[in-house]
Amino acid sequence: MTLELVKRWNGVSSEQNALLEPSPFGLHEARQDYRGFQWRTASVDERLLRRRNSAAHIDLSHAHIEQWTADNIAIDDVVCHAGHLPGLQFFRSTLTDCHFANCDMASNIQSIFGKCTILHSTIDSCTGTNQWLAGAKRIADSRLLNLTIADIGVPEPNDAPLITNTTITGTIKNCVIAQTKGEQQLLDTDISGATL
Repeated sequence: MTLELVKRWNGVSSEQNALLEPSPFGLHEARQDYRGFQWRTASVDERLLRRRNSAAHIDLSHAHIEQWTADNIAIDDVVCHAGHLPGLQFFRSTLTDCHFANCDMASNIQSIFGKCTILHSTIDSCTGTNQWLAGAKRIADSRLLNLTIADIGVPEPNDAPLITNTTITGTIKNCVIAQTKGEQQLLDTDISGATL
């Protein structure tokens, strides 16, 4: 199935404004069908989100996207299962109702979600940098499952995200989560399934 999803992109022009226009393959479960999408160019951020401040209702499962930086973008209802996303970075963006599962998000950057707000979203069993959330702004009503999370609030506790109503499992290490945001940190957050 994965190879078929990749092969179907053969012959599709790489000059198309990918993710800006409807997918040539229509919808999959009410999302634009970008499953198996392959993009291996350094300018992917310009092409994917040129002149746009949002990306919504997209399925990127089994995609391979290199060096994608989404800066100040509203990302809504984006699904990616088993994607290979090296160099992925969301910066100053808001992710709502997104689901990333079993993705390789290996990155040479420290924080994938720098200054981001993550709402009603799930990141499950993804691999990559351990500094997933270093510098994130806010995480609420979300699930961070089976991850290794490190260096939140290190060395500056004021840079730790405000985390509320979230479930966290996996490993949490070398983190400082302080009550510095004017709201109760870790309110209604379940870390009982995490190894500290």
